[in-house]
Amino acid sequence: MTNYQYQVGGCLAVDSPTYIKRQADIELYRGLKVGEFCYVLNSRQMGKSSLRIQTMEVLQTEGIVCAGIDLSAIGNLDITPEQWYASVIDSIVSSLDLYNSFDLTTWWFEHNNLSYGQRFSKFIQSIILKLIPQKIIIFIDEIDSILSLKFQVDDFFTVIRSCYDKRAQNQEYKRLTFSFFGVATPSDLIQDKLRSPFNIGRGIELTGFTFTEAQPLVTGLATKSTNPQAVLQAILNWTGGQPFLTQKLCQLALRAESFIPTGKEKEWVEDLVKTLIINNWESQDEPQHLRTIRDRLLLSERSHRLLLLYQKILQTKGVKVHQNSEQLELRLTGAIVQQRGKLKVYNRIYETIFSRNWINNVLVEVEKVKDNNSPLKSDANLSMNRQEYRNCQILLNKVKNYWVKGVLETSLHGKVLIELGLEERKNAVNRPWGLLWEDLGNPQQELPPGTRIIDKFDELGAGRTLLILGEPGSGKTTTLLELARDLINRTEADLTQPIPVVFNLSSWEGKKQTIADWLVLELHTKYQVSQQIGKAWIQEQRLLLLLDGLDEVSRDIRENCVDALNKFCQEYGQTEIVVCSRIRDYEALSSQLKFQAAIYLQPLSLEQIQEYLK
Repeated sequence: MTNYQYQVGGCLAVDSPTYIKRQADIELYRGLKVGEFCYVLNSRQMGKSSLRIQTMEVLQTEGIVCAGIDLSAIGNLDITPEQWYASVIDSIVSSLDLYNSFDLTTWWFEHNNLSYGQRFSKFIQSIILKLIPQKIIIFIDEIDSILSLKFQVDDFFTVIRSCYDKRAQNQEYKRLTFSFFGVATPSDLIQDKLRSPFNIGRGIELTGFTFTEAQPLVTGLATKSTNPQAVLQAILNWTGGQPFLTQKLCQLALRAESFIPTGKEKEWVEDLVKTLIINNWESQDEPQHLRTIRDRLLLSERSHRLLLLYQKILQTKGVKVHQNSEQLELRLTGAIVQQRGKLKVYNRIYETIFSRNWINNVLVEVEKVKDNNSPLKSDANLSMNRQEYRNCQILLNKVKNYWVKGVLETSLHGKVLIELGLEERKNAVNRPWGLLWEDLGNPQQELPPGTRIIDKFDELGAGRTLLILGEPGSGKTTTLLELARDLINRTEADLTQPIPVVFNLSSWEGKKQTIADWLVLELHTKYQVSQQIGKAWIQEQRLLLLLDGLDEVSRDIRENCVDALNKFCQEYGQTEIVVCSRIRDYEALSSQLKFQAAIYLQPLSLEQIQEYLK
């Protein structure tokens, strides 16, 4: 087994053996070296951030001072224009390590008579160019994050444009240049061409890997095949050189248990692609890639036009390039690439997944929504606007990264999972009228082996409420997080579904705090969701609440917590809830949750323990 690793997603380190140098590396380096304003605006997961890191490293070794800032790290929800501009300046100061030479807080208030754009311009002129005598390049990544701001930042681009206009009269500005990276068209970012830096800048095209460029990837494949070149060619035949998919397929090949048969490389890779990429693609799309392309096609304000253009490309095997707004936006989805003056589907994987049948079905649904405003039966994410979608996706990713990847998968890594027995506890909850399950004469009913918690949860239908009980250490939290994982997988495929969010009831403060108010506060402090958005989500019943630790609530307010949960269920009856508790602490309460069902996690049998220890 080799220790060689391909990197699937994320920014590659400077010394990564799988970084692929392309023509864009040469063009960006040369352009910035002579002081040109350069921008790389391309679809996601094409290697923009890695290109930025690599180029900065090369330029810095040549004595050029480089600052790198990520605008997405500044944030875009409930941020004011003043906070945004100050954060941009602070990010530059931090990257250039100027804190010992510059006090931003004092300087900012000394210039409070200037507009924010003027302060940014003044900062460049009187601080950057005065403190740094060398050539300076400011790299700005995730430039498209400004599209989610609630205010215009045209002055930001105007200042950058003015730095070039001032070169004619002030030689100092010739030492400074900028470079942008992101997923947007220049007209998305600023529409006034007279103030735009893009019409005096140089666009760098970031293309897929060629067979020659991709040769560094052969190293890992050589451990799985006697003819790694043939394997690489077969992979590129499917990916078209798309960086993310190429790295992912190389990694999947490396992790495969079987050795690749000599002479059967093409067939072996095809089976790998169909099994681990195409079949059930929405659930296997991890890290997310294909769903991002789908959502960019469906969530655009010009979705109908984009889909019709994509359909034409599929039907005609290529459309002549005109560089109009629809073509530029369609290219930013990542599904389309420009080749020899024509727009074509990027690769066989996209063409197989986003096929003629797929586009035909989607167009039918889109036209229903467009013409009749009727409910969408498939790809329901269309009913959300771009910002709503982004907000939901951010929260879902945070829940998944912390609780599923950070807690569940970490705690189970390298361990054998023992199948826990489940048992219905019909008398543990005070069911609402009309929601009794069958066999009421048997309050403790053992469920068949292999029953999953998600299966029982699904049986409850819409508005589900479930109590999970167990002894200390019986796996209550693990069971809750397994349920969270399964629910997250569903919601990722359709963000109009309730968003599963994990909370711990131990932070509830008592009768003075309603569950609704507590949830808004927890969303804000634990998941960085603005209170305005949090309140809207609670009111609209957009969340599926996974509440751990009822037994961890202070004993003197535990009864109050049960009452507060019951009151919340009355007021927000469509909100689905799961609560976990130790059984002894729950049974000691005089009040019961008015939930539909309860599940008890059975203790391990002696046979299970002995089998595990073998």
